[in-house]
Amino acid sequence: MHWLRKIGKDLSEGRNLEVYLTIFVSLAISVLGALNVVQAEVVATVTLATLALLALSTINNREQIAAFQKQVETLSALVEENVLGKIRAESFFLAEEPRYEDKFQRAKNIYIAGTTLTRTVTNYLGVFEQRLKEGASIRIVIIDPNGDAAKQAAVRSYGVKDDDFYRNRIKPTLDLLNILASLPDLKGRLELRFLPYMPSFGLVLVDPDTADGNIYVEIYQHKSLEPHPSFLLNARRDEKWYRFFRHQFETLWSSARPADPTDDHSQSNALEQG
Repeated sequence: MHWLRKIGKDLSEGRNLEVYLTIFVSLAISVLGALNVVQAEVVATVTLATLALLALSTINNREQIAAFQKQVETLSALVEENVLGKIRAESFFLAEEPRYEDKFQRAKNIYIAGTTLTRTVTNYLGVFEQRLKEGASIRIVIIDPNGDAAKQAAVRSYGVKDDDFYRNRIKPTLDLLNILASLPDLKGRLELRFLPYMPSFGLVLVDPDTADGNIYVEIYQHKSLEPHPSFLLNARRDEKWYRFFRHQFETLWSSARPADPTDDHSQSNALEQG
């Protein structure tokens, strides 16, 4: 009687109903067909319907198994990440494009390296002004508009056929930085340098030499319009790689030439020749 108790329990809990219905219909049709109570056409029709119900039951079971397997995979990944230290790419790379305003507003030192940084300078010009008025130091490295870096940037870009594209993008960056540097009551220092080659990644360093320093790394892709993948390093949490990318900025800085009045695009004396 164990199987009867199991059937009763399943029915009371609403489990495996399609299986029991399939069994019941199959038995009923078999009996009625054997007794010639119903016509063969009816038996065939109901049989097909029963098979369809059985197929639906199989599909549902497969979906449940697939969902369960997915949950197990997710749990396994969480265990590997939190117990074994095997971090998934989804957890390592930032899900969205980083926004620096909150970090910048409290920073005493802001160091940025990139291709043209037109959007960065445009978006955070007001924050830079405030930081400079409070004595902060800002260092910026972009590619040299007078060298081969613009050509290198064009070669690796999607749909860019002329290296003047990047030279023209540098102009508003220089114009805005000159405006910023010429504002009154600036107590801090703004420095600009030009890199003779195209960097393979961009860097944003916020108070990099403090215990709570942060470094954002943006990986430049090749011939793609997708957003650049980026990740965040913290001085406390990521000591080894934090030191590596901190040194990388210094390498870029030392490889770049200081801005001077002879540069194109009306570059002026306003910027520090750091």
